[in-house]
Amino acid sequence: MSLQAIIDGLITDTYSSLSLFRPELFLCATIVALLLVRLIPWLEKIDPSIVAFAGTGLALCYAIPTGGLAELVSQGPQEIFTGMLVCDSLTIYVRAVLLFFAVLFIVL
Repeated sequence: MSLQAIIDGLITDTYSSLSLFRPELFLCATIVALLLVRLIPWLEKIDPSIVAFAGTGLALCYAIPTGGLAELVSQGPQEIFTGMLVCDSLTIYVRAVLLFFAVLFIVL
């Protein structure tokens, strides 16, 4: 294999893996937004709890499978990021439960 083919395969795998890693990306973006709200003076008018609730809520929406529990049961393990992570039904379930409790914590 040539170097260009290896790089093309890596880029293709990374783009396909990002859709399954989307809730974690939303959480990272929420953390950056919270830091910016605290850092930039003219953004201090925005309540950080609203930013945290919106970002965590979006992450929770993307963590739940679109087909519901039927899709959760029927989905087999899928390797993402060239086998570094595995996304299976247990991963999706634990991710959704943790994000639900994060949203609940922000509300309370």
